[in-house]
Amino acid sequence: MGDPPERSRKQFDGSQQQPPHDDFVLFLDENLHKCAPILSVLEQANIRYKRHTDIFEPGVLDEVWLPKVCQHGWIVLTKDKGIRYNELEIRAIISNKGREFVFTSGNLSGAQMAEILSKALPKIQRLSQRVSAPFIASITQKGEVHVRYDENGSVYEQRRKARSK
Repeated sequence: MGDPPERSRKQFDGSQQQPPHDDFVLFLDENLHKCAPILSVLEQANIRYKRHTDIFEPGVLDEVWLPKVCQHGWIVLTKDKGIRYNELEIRAIISNKGREFVFTSGNLSGAQMAEILSKALPKIQRLSQRVSAPFIASITQKGEVHVRYDENGSVYEQRRKARSK
């Protein structure tokens, strides 16, 4: 008989293999795709991105473009807080293993969102690498990033139910 197969000598440290940085592509939805300050932040940080109207016609419903964007593995960036409350859109993200980041503060200027994004980008990148899709996360006015929905639904509701047991 032959020799036994050679085994790896490197110990497994329990961490998941990190996806290559090239897999990090932001998709700017229609309400952000022309925002010059945000485009500038992404270009200065060498972040690859796709813009809504580079791929879809203006006015295409979220339920139509979300599955396609998710299937490409692109990460949605939006200021459309309504997506978080629309069950069809949440299901589109969850069922298509999507990742989405939403600015949660309303009425921000492009410059304000760009400043918040520049603070939040490292957190967005880390979360995108460490947390398995699907998820929907919020970006606060302070640049904090929090997962709000995952494959089990609202993270807030999951915590509330766990505390009440």
